[in-house]
Amino acid sequence: MDACPSFLRSLSALLVISFLSSLVLQPLIPSVRAEALSELTASALELDRLFQAEQNIVKELEKFVQLSESKLELAKRYLETYREHNPMLQPSNPVRDYKLMQRVESLWTEELYTPDLLETLTSVQRRVEEFTNSETGTRPGTEEALETLRAMVEVQSVYDLDVTDLAEGRLMGLDTGTKMSVDDLLKLAGVMCASNAVDKCLVWLEGALQVAMARNLTDWVNDIRPSYTDMIKRHDKRLSQGGTPGMQLFPYPVGDGSPRAMQRELEEHITLADKAAAINKLCRGTELRDASQLSKLYCKYERPHPYLFMQPLKTEVQNIDPYLCIYHDVLRKSEIDQLIVTARPHMERSMVGIGHDSWTGRVSSSSRLEDTDHPVVMTLNRRIEMATGLDVTNRTGYEQEMLQVCEYGTGGQFSAHHDYLNLADEAILQSFIDNEDDAYITGERIATIMFYLNPVLRGGRTVFPYLGVSVEPEQGSAVYWDNVLPDGTADERTLHSGCPVAYGYKWIANKFIRELSQTFRRPCREV
Repeated sequence: MDACPSFLRSLSALLVISFLSSLVLQPLIPSVRAEALSELTASALELDRLFQAEQNIVKELEKFVQLSESKLELAKRYLETYREHNPMLQPSNPVRDYKLMQRVESLWTEELYTPDLLETLTSVQRRVEEFTNSETGTRPGTEEALETLRAMVEVQSVYDLDVTDLAEGRLMGLDTGTKMSVDDLLKLAGVMCASNAVDKCLVWLEGALQVAMARNLTDWVNDIRPSYTDMIKRHDKRLSQGGTPGMQLFPYPVGDGSPRAMQRELEEHITLADKAAAINKLCRGTELRDASQLSKLYCKYERPHPYLFMQPLKTEVQNIDPYLCIYHDVLRKSEIDQLIVTARPHMERSMVGIGHDSWTGRVSSSSRLEDTDHPVVMTLNRRIEMATGLDVTNRTGYEQEMLQVCEYGTGGQFSAHHDYLNLADEAILQSFIDNEDDAYITGERIATIMFYLNPVLRGGRTVFPYLGVSVEPEQGSAVYWDNVLPDGTADERTLHSGCPVAYGYKWIANKFIRELSQTFRRPCREV
């Protein structure tokens, strides 16, 4: 229910006005130190476990309230009985002792000291301690809340979701079962404005106003409307003055129009020429390639290895140069289940870069599996070798990277990046050496193959903005692409992004194929 005490409503309005009117432009949400990023919010499994723990705590608390109410009545009766006779400290005597024993006999029962009541509190404590950091004693708090807020903002922005739909619990055609209050919407509007995204801030503000009007929350409407109108004026004034570096404004004045309608109109005209905006459209599954590009694509049955003669690869070519294809139905459900079971106990927040740091642009948990961790890993390696003709078996002198299993929860994503190491850059090569990271010894990551381990309810595509390719997760399929040019140098066109998961989970397994082992299988050539 959106109704709230007037002081709370005034406080919320004041906070929003301070965000919007001052336009003290800060980075999106307080910057989070790499070491502070939580493993909890990077894992859908952990968030599910936290959600279930909350359900159990609620059950215990409901029991606690019921027990407490009955115990409270007993305690009141005890006090009334005690005060009625007004016992005073005095030497033992029959009257005092008789009344004392009457009280003790009738009221000093388990119902008074209530071990079951204490058990419920102990149970709650145990469930809370499951999520308490053993080293610091801290529990899920501000940083985790900020990450979930960031995920909410990212999903709305990437998938161009209607704020009023989100407020009613509707997300991309599915019912989340959870509604948002006007106060929730105002907080998200404030975050958008504080992060320089004034255009998105106006969209959230407009949505908050529309929800307040639809729910007949007159006080909220009266609080929001002046701030919303003033914010539009400030936006248009800033636009006329050329804006401020880093500030996101609409290209045209809003005036009396609708920020949401303007946002949708601009979305319709996005093409592959605008790479940053193209990522969002590709994440939604929008086709941005023209007929001449699409006409070159094809599907085929492949038998690159004798083992595949009776069961050829179902190959869907999605790009010619650089080569990128989808292999359909290359993993069995039993193999997928075993991979996840093997990886799950070792999942940690995913790291990036030479220094292996966590990053807000990559929200997932991952685990790396040795070839010897389970026979299914070697089975996968052999299947990759048969499909690609490349060597992926780890052995002395020709080391390969371990299989990486990743899990993305709601909002989990990986911002635009390349998989290659770019070892041709002397500064990058030196940084590997300085960090005592010998990953460079076995050469460049010349190719990537990514297996999709589950169907994703909404979102989670893998998109390539320079190529216009958008791959939807399909359980048991794999997407393969070359990371380097024929001469072995990095191919910048392989920039790709893991779109946010909007609903459900996303499990993948990556194999980065190294250069050294391919010396006699795919030698580099000059172009």
